[in-house]
Amino acid sequence: MTRILLLAVVLWCGPLLAADGPQAPTSLRWFTPELAFQLSDYQQLLSDLGLLQPGPYASVDAHDQAITTATLRLLELRQQLRGGGEPSPQAQLMAAEQQGQLDRLIANLTPEYRGFARLRSALVRERQIERVPIPGLAPLQSLGLGQSHPDLAQLRRALAIRLGEALPPTLQDRPVWDPPFTALLKQYQDSNGLSATGRLDSATRRHLGSVGQDRIAAIQYSLRQWYQLPDRIEGYAMLVNIPRYELLVLNDEAVELAVPVIVGSPANPTPKMNSYFSSVTLNPSWTPPMSIVRNELLPGYRQDPTTLHRQGFEWVGKGQSRLPWTQVTPENVNNVLGRYQLRQKPGRNNPLGKVRFNLAQSRAIYLHDTNNPRLFRQSQRALSHGCVRVAEYQRVLDYLLANESSGRQRQVAQALQQHDSVTARVGSRVAVYLVYMPAWVGPDNRLHLVDDVYGWVAG
Repeated sequence: MTRILLLAVVLWCGPLLAADGPQAPTSLRWFTPELAFQLSDYQQLLSDLGLLQPGPYASVDAHDQAITTATLRLLELRQQLRGGGEPSPQAQLMAAEQQGQLDRLIANLTPEYRGFARLRSALVRERQIERVPIPGLAPLQSLGLGQSHPDLAQLRRALAIRLGEALPPTLQDRPVWDPPFTALLKQYQDSNGLSATGRLDSATRRHLGSVGQDRIAAIQYSLRQWYQLPDRIEGYAMLVNIPRYELLVLNDEAVELAVPVIVGSPANPTPKMNSYFSSVTLNPSWTPPMSIVRNELLPGYRQDPTTLHRQGFEWVGKGQSRLPWTQVTPENVNNVLGRYQLRQKPGRNNPLGKVRFNLAQSRAIYLHDTNNPRLFRQSQRALSHGCVRVAEYQRVLDYLLANESSGRQRQVAQALQQHDSVTARVGSRVAVYLVYMPAWVGPDNRLHLVDDVYGWVAG
C-alpha cells in the first residue's frame, strides 16, 4: 500500500512533463516475475522507437527509472498523435500499477500492424548495413554506360545490400557501368521515391550520401508515427503518407488502391491528423482562406480588376446574398471583404476540381481533385497550401461506391457530368489518417526511404 501511495503522489504532484520529457517515478519496478516473459521484448521495442538507451545502467533502480521514463514518453506520444481523448500518461501508468496490469499495458503499447513489424525488421537490417560505406560519388557522377572506375564495384555492392539483393559472383567486383548497374540504380531510385533516371543525379547523390544514423533516425521516427493509428483499422479507411506523396485506400489493413497525391509545401505543411468523412461534394465551390485572399487573390485583383470575375469568383454575404462585381473596386475591396466572402463557382478554374471529400473537423484541410493534374507528373509534390490533392479521384470514388445501389452510382455519375454542386453520401463512415512516415516497408519487405520534406525528422 505504501508503494502505491508513493507512486500516486509522484505521478500526481506538480506537472511531471519537464522540458526534456516526463519524469520517472522511481518507485515503479519492472524486473518482476510477472513481467519476466515480456520485458526483454518490450525493452527492444522502446529501443527501436529511440526512447530507451540499451545501457548498461548503474543499478537496477536506474534501469527501472529509464524504462518508466520511456513508457511515459511513449504514452504521451500516442496521446499527442491521436489528438487526446485518453487519460494522461501518468494516470494510465498509475492505473496499470495499481491494478497489477503492467503486462496488459505493455501488450497494448505494441502495435499489431504488419507494416510496423516489417519496419522494425528493416531497422535491424539497416543497423547491419550501416557499416557498409558508400564510396565518394563525385568521381562517379559523370560516368555513363561502358565507362569504368574502381569505386563502381563498391557502389554496386552497397546498392545491392540496401535493396536486399544478392549479386551474382560475376558482378560483385565488376567496376564497369553496365546495364545491370543501371537497372540496380533505377531500382534503388524507385524504391526510395526518386525519379528512376538511372543516373547519379543530385537527388540520388544526396540520398546515397545520407549517413546511416540519418536513415536510422528516419526509420525510428516513422515507427513512432504508427502510434497515430488506432489499435486496429476496421472497414474502409484512407491513409495519406505525406512525404511519400501517396494515398492508400484500405479495407481493414489490406491495401486496395494506391494513388499519387500533392501535399502542402514546406511553407504550408499538411498537418498530421485523424479524421473521417461520410460524404463527398461533387463540383464543389471554393471559399479560399483569408491568407490566400489577402496574399494572392487581392494583389492580382488590384493589378487587373477583371481577373477574379473571369475566374468565377463571386461575393457572398449573409443569407447567400450576392454583391455584383460592379459595386466592387480596388479602392473599396477591403471594406467589402469585411461584409462578404469570396467564393469561386464550380468549373475548370476551381482548384478543388470535380470532387471534395468532406473531412470532419478538418481545420480547413481537405482531400480533393485538382484543376491542374499535370503537377502529378512531378516527383517532388509538396506544392499545395496544405490540402491534399488526389490523383485518379474517379478510381477512389468507384471503389467506395462499389457496394452502393445502382441508383446511387448513377446519381454520382450524372452529377459529375454537370456543374451544379451536389453532396452525396458514400455509404459507411470512412476514416482518414494523414501521417508522416518517410520510411515505409511494403509487403515486398523492401525499405522505401524518402526525403524528410518538412524537416520533421531532423527537427
